[in-house]
Amino acid sequence: MKEALGPINTNAPPPAVEKKENKDEDQSDIDVHLARALPYLPADRQALFEERTRQNKQLDEEFLARCGRDAADKKPFEWKGTYLAPLTNVGNLPFRRVAKGFGVDITCAEMALVNNLTTYAPSEWALTRRHPSEDKFGIQIASNLGLNAARAGDALRTLLFENPENRHPTLAPFDFVDINCGCPIDLLYKTGAGSALMTRRNRLRDIIFSLHRTLPGVPVSVKLRTGVLDDHNSAHRLIPAVAEWGAKFVALHGRSRQQRYTKTANWEYIRHCAKIARASGIPLYGNGDVLGFEDYYAQMPYVATRGDEDDEEEKGKNVDGVMVGRGALIKPWIFTEIKEEKVWDISGRERFDMFRQFAEFGLEHWGSDTKGVNLTRTYLLDWMSFTHRYIPVGLLEVLPQKFNDRPDAFFGRDYYETLLASPKVSDWIYITEKILGKAPEGFSFIPKHKSSSYEGDAADDSVHG
Repeated sequence: MKEALGPINTNAPPPAVEKKENKDEDQSDIDVHLARALPYLPADRQALFEERTRQNKQLDEEFLARCGRDAADKKPFEWKGTYLAPLTNVGNLPFRRVAKGFGVDITCAEMALVNNLTTYAPSEWALTRRHPSEDKFGIQIASNLGLNAARAGDALRTLLFENPENRHPTLAPFDFVDINCGCPIDLLYKTGAGSALMTRRNRLRDIIFSLHRTLPGVPVSVKLRTGVLDDHNSAHRLIPAVAEWGAKFVALHGRSRQQRYTKTANWEYIRHCAKIARASGIPLYGNGDVLGFEDYYAQMPYVATRGDEDDEEEKGKNVDGVMVGRGALIKPWIFTEIKEEKVWDISGRERFDMFRQFAEFGLEHWGSDTKGVNLTRTYLLDWMSFTHRYIPVGLLEVLPQKFNDRPDAFFGRDYYETLLASPKVSDWIYITEKILGKAPEGFSFIPKHKSSSYEGDAADDSVHG
């Protein structure tokens, strides 16, 4: 395994004017943009750090003044607590509200494409909406060029931060912006976005720089996979670089793009990267295969509730936190289990009421007209394609449940447990009809995510990066 990158060569020309052969296409446009935005970087490393700090402080103060706030009122964002991963399609605002009800600390919106943000597509801007209950909230963007990220950053700053008296009532500022460097789907990868950025360091650098300049005062985070190929981990080489470029946080999914969900997450490698991140002065959250509080605390041995948060030897062995993705879709009460450090044998009726609550949130979010009801039904079915995998605690022979458990069909302890465990789409639709009324004539549903269903081999498996 290769070691982490050493110090950057600060005697080299700045990224904005760097000349080299075989540049990525359109790189010249980015260079022009960055040349206007970034001053020539001094050679001395300490001077570089001090100059960046001074510039960022000045930008923050100007930015806060335009927002009608004082710099003294600005509190730095703390990367602490449980974190619900950004989840495409299923990580919508109503679902995040459900997760907040179960105690999650940090939430992040679904991935938004920067090109759609810059053209002000309503459906894309809707992804940035924040509920008042989301007290620690970020958005995630997918970009393949620094120039596009800068344009999106300008639009986000103008509409969500500046001139609050003229802000649209459904929009609100966010606490951090996350760059998706982990999405494995071909549609995004072929454009150079998502996990493709792990092999395009210059473009990732330009995106981070552009977001810093257009969204001053807003922390930038990066979500990575272990690498693109199974046998070629590269995250450990990227982490020191993104920290040097100004990212404040890294989340690492313990699988490669090639792997998708075919193997278990590589937590040994995640822990190796956590040590590198700590040496680079940046917190790292691990992600992958967390389905219970036991899985969570296996990676988090030092927590305040156990009184050993000052044990630096133990602290150095593991990650700074854990991001929960599919585990929260299967059982969103996992956040309650984590906080209380115990298994919750939730009843079938309680789970049904959870769906009813989602429907109420959905009608409030998407509307109670025919279109809103249909959207709520569809997104509820998307979520059910995950929840049916839950095995009631009282029926398990061995605790805890694991992601690769594939039980035979079973009868639950009551009517609701049996119904909610059904892998049949027709049964899921029947459940929505008990909550939202009769489905429209000819209504059908196909699960989008391969990783959610036992029989969904033809479905897309890109829930999150």
